[in-house]
Amino acid sequence: MLEKLRQKRNEVHAKMTALMAAVEAAAREMTAEETQSFKACQGDFDSLTIQIENYGAMEAQNALLAQPQPRRTDPPNPAGATATALERPLVTAGRDNPTGGFASLTEFCCAIASAAVGARVGRMDPDRIRAAVATYSNEGAGADGAYALPPDFRAVVQKLLEVHESLFPKLSQLVTPNYTVTLPIDEDPPWSASGLAAAQVAEGAQLTPVKPVLKQLTIPLLKYGDLAFVTEEMLADGTLIGPYIQGKCADKIGWKVNAATYAALLTSTGRKTTTKGATGAGLPATLINLQQMLIDGWVGGFNGRGIWVANPAYITVLQGYTIGNWPVYLPPGGLSSSPLGTLFGRPIVFSELCNAIGTEGDLMFFVPDQVYGVSKTDGLRADTSIHFAFDQDLTAFRFYIRAAIKHKWSAVITRPDATTASSVVTLQTR
Repeated sequence: MLEKLRQKRNEVHAKMTALMAAVEAAAREMTAEETQSFKACQGDFDSLTIQIENYGAMEAQNALLAQPQPRRTDPPNPAGATATALERPLVTAGRDNPTGGFASLTEFCCAIASAAVGARVGRMDPDRIRAAVATYSNEGAGADGAYALPPDFRAVVQKLLEVHESLFPKLSQLVTPNYTVTLPIDEDPPWSASGLAAAQVAEGAQLTPVKPVLKQLTIPLLKYGDLAFVTEEMLADGTLIGPYIQGKCADKIGWKVNAATYAALLTSTGRKTTTKGATGAGLPATLINLQQMLIDGWVGGFNGRGIWVANPAYITVLQGYTIGNWPVYLPPGGLSSSPLGTLFGRPIVFSELCNAIGTEGDLMFFVPDQVYGVSKTDGLRADTSIHFAFDQDLTAFRFYIRAAIKHKWSAVITRPDATTASSVVTLQTR
C-alpha cells in the first residue's frame, strides 16, 4: 500500500510539472481552469504525503515491536494475595529496583521454579513455558535464556566471602576486565649496584646515565565455581533454601580460592624456607625456628605489614613460650589489642589450610601486599536457569569467580650483609 501511495504522488507531481512547463513555454499566465486544476493537484499531493508519513510511522512501530525482548520474571504472590502473576505487572531488576521486586533470594528462586510448573499452579503463562526451548539460544532472552540474580542478592553472596580468616581479600588487589593481566615488575633492591644506581659524584663531574631493570609478570586468571541443582518441590516447600544455597556456595568457593592462595605462596619461587634449628640458649627448637623465620623475613614484614598463618594445633604449642618474662604469643583481645592473636607482635591467623605440624607449610610468615590477588571486574557471578533437566523440574544455580594469586617476587633478595630474605617464609620439615 505504501508503494502505491508513493507512485500515485509521483504521478500527481508529474502532472503539475507538465502543466507549469506548458504555461512557461507559451509565455503566458495560467487560465482560471488551469489554476483550479493546479490547486486540485496540490491538494492531492499534500493528502498523499500525509498518508505516506502515517504508513511510514506504522511500519517503524511494527519494526520496533518485532525486536526480541528480554525475558522477565514475575515475583511470587504474597501470602493471601488473590492476583495471579498474569494479572500483575512484570518487574525487572535495574538501578532503581536492584532486587527486581523480590524480598529475598528464596522468593526469587520460587519465582524461577514457577516457570517449570506454571501451567499447573497458575503462576506463569503456559505459552511462555512452551516457548522456552532448552537447546535454543536467543539474544532477546539473555545468555541461553537464563535468569540473572538481581544485584542486591549477588552482593550478599560476595560479603560472605569477606571474613577475616580469608587470605585472598588481604592480598594486593587487582581488578581486570580480561582473562590475563601483564604487569611490569621492579625487583631491584635499593642497595643494588644495577639498574637505577645512585653514586657519589665529584663537583663538576658528569653523572652516568642508567636505566631501570624491569621484568614482566603475566598472571592468567583461573575459574572457580559451584553448581547446585534444586527440585521444584524443595523450592516450593523449603523456605530457607535460598540462604542455604547462598551460604554453602560461598563457603565452597571461598575455601577453593583461599586454598589456591596458600598453595601459591607455598610453591612460590620467591619464598624462603627457613632451615630448622637446634635447641640452644635454653630455648626450645620451635621458638628458635620462629625467631629465625622473623630474621629470614623481609624487613617490611615485621615492621608492621606481615602476618602469620598457622595450623590450629599451634594454639596450644605457642601458649607456653616466653622470652624472659614476655609471652611470645598473645591471644585475641587483652594485651594483643587485636581481634586476632599476635606472635612476636604480628597478627596470627589459624587456618585449616595449613599442613600438619612438622611439615613445611604448617606455619608461614608473609607480607600480603607483596602478593597479587587478581579478579575479574564482574567479581562473583551468580546465575540460575530452569533449562537444565527441564523435564525433571530441576533448577540450576551457578556461582563462579575468576581469580588468580601470584607472589610479586620471582626470587629471594640478597641483603647487603650477604644473607637472604623474602616476603614469604616457611619452615623446613622437621
